[in-house]
Amino acid sequence: MSLTALDTRIVARLTGTLPEGGYEEDTPIWACDAPGLLRPENAPAPRLAAVPLGEKLAFIIEDLITRNEAARFIALTESLGYRDAAPGINTPPGMRRNKTVHWIAPEAAMAELHRRMAPLLPATLEGRALSSRLSQRINMYRYDIGDEFNLHVDGDWPGFGLSADGQRMAQWGGAHSMLTMLLYLNGAEDGIQGGETVLYDKGEDGAWLKDAHLLHLHHLALHLDPAALRRQLAADQLEQRRLAAAAAAENRHHLAARYPERQSAENGKLTVAEVQLGDLDKILGIGRH
Repeated sequence: MSLTALDTRIVARLTGTLPEGGYEEDTPIWACDAPGLLRPENAPAPRLAAVPLGEKLAFIIEDLITRNEAARFIALTESLGYRDAAPGINTPPGMRRNKTVHWIAPEAAMAELHRRMAPLLPATLEGRALSSRLSQRINMYRYDIGDEFNLHVDGDWPGFGLSADGQRMAQWGGAHSMLTMLLYLNGAEDGIQGGETVLYDKGEDGAWLKDAHLLHLHHLALHLDPAALRRQLAADQLEQRRLAAAAAAENRHHLAARYPERQSAENGKLTVAEVQLGDLDKILGIGRH
């Protein structure tokens, strides 16, 4: 179950946003070699399930990775070190309350993950063909007791990998993601209570999801628990937008603002990996994302 990460290194440093406001300069983004993180011979048989969300696109892929593989992801990222600051992320105070580590996963592992899920993905999104690879940048979030990610709408990301020498994070030109994937790495079978993700369509009652690998189109859903949604849709949402605009103005050198899924851990530590999937026709000569 354990996995040894080789040649652990920092491949980028960005200004990181802190959960309760403020910033941390030079927040690291890591890379490492991790042979055997995902192996084809260990692949389960993934299953697709729809999420009832009106005409909005959201779906679940069950059994995408095994429990042992999930444990390897957790052990590897715990060795890199979770911290308060999220590099290159702009969130207003109080929106994101969790620990995070961002890293560039091995190309072979991401290729294997894509191989498993590709047959279950839609061929096109809004007229654009899906890419033939996943971005290697994974944003990992650990939710300790009481942590949460409040109401937000996801933004898009470019694709990322490594430079030819493997020492620097490299952005893929022209690529933009259209789907967010949440990869739950532990859950109720590990003693976790809480951790639900809630998708909302136009602020109405939404779909409650937990302990699955969830994918949804970035801009079509709001995410939060129902009670908090009712409190925030009036004044708080406007305040969050104002604070987000102020944060963006203060840190113009950050990547474009985007917001990952909300999770809440009431007991134990919930670990979630976020991966972005892109559209093929915007990749401008690369042909993959």
